[in-house]
Amino acid sequence: WYLSDVKNLTNMDIAFNLEGNEVDVDDEIKIAFYRVVQEAITNAIKHSGGTFIFIVLCYAEKSIDLWVEDDGVGLQTQILNQNHEKHWGLVGMQERATLLQGELTIESQNGDGLKLRISIPYQLAPDEIEIIEE
Repeated sequence: WYLSDVKNLTNMDIAFNLEGNEVDVDDEIKIAFYRVVQEAITNAIKHSGGTFIFIVLCYAEKSIDLWVEDDGVGLQTQILNQNHEKHWGLVGMQERATLLQGELTIESQNGDGLKLRISIPYQLAPDEIEIIEE
């Protein structure tokens, strides 16, 4: 519903793709991914100047991965590498990943959009992971 609301309220075209078999993950992971998607979309709307956001949620073998990519102007490399004191959204996303023993990577070049990836390992041992078949 969130993606539908954003599409209806903005000029952004948003595509979502789900890959893999859904795995029942901890609520903390669900909340973290939801907040990262919210922040990434908000940043794209406010700052990217783009018109398209592509989101992929992937249930991989050992982790749940999320990619968010836009077609905007991108971020200057120095912003990605500096102290993020003015970039609280980026800090918040990094903190969420770190708290869940995951990893956040952001790739961007001027004029080439932004590619964000967050990967969080499943919190349960592999034999305890419940796969939800549809």
